Amino acid sequence: MKNIYSFYVAILLPLGLLVSLLRLELISSTYFVILLLSYSFLYRPFIDGSRLVEKNIISKKDRWKLINPACRSQHFKELYILK
Repeated sequence: MKNIYSFYVAILLPLGLLVSLLRLELISSTYFVILLLSYSFLYRPFIDGSRLVEKNIISKKDRWKLINPACRSQHFKELYILK
């Protein structure tokens, strides 16, 4: 995921789908919260870690450390700004 545009699509599309499902009342608010927490603590660290591994910033075995938001904020520039 070295391409920054595909990275933004990968992080924003699931979030948009979650909000759409809630607004269309296809899921209850309880399921929305569960899915949102799953997105925040499972999906995003995996996607962010994959991008950092492909850019050779972190090793594959250190990807799990990105569950902590402070670790992701250390790599903010590499994740969201630099191509």
